[in-house]
Amino acid sequence: MSAHETAWTDIQCLKRVLFSSIRSQSFSAVYVFSFLRDACIAIEEINNSFKLTDFNLVDNDIKKIRQNIKIFGSNEKGGNKAVYEKIRTTHEDSFEEWENNIGFYLMNEKVLGSTLYNTYIFKGSSFENPYKLTTDDKLKLKFQKLVSETVPHTLINLENHLNPDQIIQQPTIKPIKNEITRGFDVRAELFFNDGEYSIMHQSMIFRLILTLQELNYVRFIYLNFLNNQDNFFDNYYFSRILTKNMDTVLKNLINISKYQAEDFMTWMNSIKDYELRHKIQGIFEHEHTIFKWIKKYRDMVHYDIKNPKNNFLNFFMDDSEDVFKKCHTIYHQILLPIREGILSYIQVNKQDQYSLFKMLYYRRKIKHQRKKRSTQH
Repeated sequence: MSAHETAWTDIQCLKRVLFSSIRSQSFSAVYVFSFLRDACIAIEEINNSFKLTDFNLVDNDIKKIRQNIKIFGSNEKGGNKAVYEKIRTTHEDSFEEWENNIGFYLMNEKVLGSTLYNTYIFKGSSFENPYKLTTDDKLKLKFQKLVSETVPHTLINLENHLNPDQIIQQPTIKPIKNEITRGFDVRAELFFNDGEYSIMHQSMIFRLILTLQELNYVRFIYLNFLNNQDNFFDNYYFSRILTKNMDTVLKNLINISKYQAEDFMTWMNSIKDYELRHKIQGIFEHEHTIFKWIKKYRDMVHYDIKNPKNNFLNFFMDDSEDVFKKCHTIYHQILLPIREGILSYIQVNKQDQYSLFKMLYYRRKIKHQRKKRSTQH
């Protein structure tokens, strides 16, 4: 299968997920950001690989969002600590001193994702502070245009430019079940436990939150699109997104275990289920072959025009490879245990937030202090 056919298939899968999920609350609140990043990766890689000179230049924000495929910033000035502090400061500066300033999304009281992930995805783009969208009408309009017009229209335009021999029928669009999520807002210094945890330990918690949302997106695709049906596009996209996300997840966790060994063990030791803890530790001790296999397919986000056999679609359709079966195994034996291990550590509760009474109290107190200072001057 050629690079053109692989790219065309990627676009079909993205369209299917977008138009099938658009009415899902959990998708629009949580997973749309993972989807947006995934779409930006496809758009930039297609544009770079096929050198579409008659195609308009890819939006700069698409390029910036695409770059945030990694969930650790070791290559940036100040490393992971600086990235965490930057994202947290964005949240804190966007809210008053008496308000909760970090949002989480819960389903059945388990964390699906966080506004920390949204802010991270937009790092370096025009929407680096997404909270400005509530006050800056021009920026809000630009964002709405990016999500509702630029990305979908760019995908369709690229699809028309590719125009491969369509040996595969286009996927059907069938709305998925609407899942209800619950918002839960917290105070940064309470959730990250400023009085007890070091900045480096807090940065690990931050990275675990990003990791959890990446894993939950794969789970969202698995639960809503596989559904015991043998649909080519669903099986393909599940395998595509699993290899992409698991590669960055595993690299992130290996990085933590190597450079923040003490913090990593604090997380491991917090997992009360001994069998689960032992299983996760075993993944990092004995699964180097699996990690290498995942990386091989993650690297196929790039389309290989010179060597058609080196494209993801070719391997996916090769019965001897059986990529889908392997991804299915990795999902159950690696992804789900890691997800459960993170969920046991990343929990939110009332002690992490200001209650309505406390917010009103602090609001009154801080306003009084500001008024007193202004009269003194």
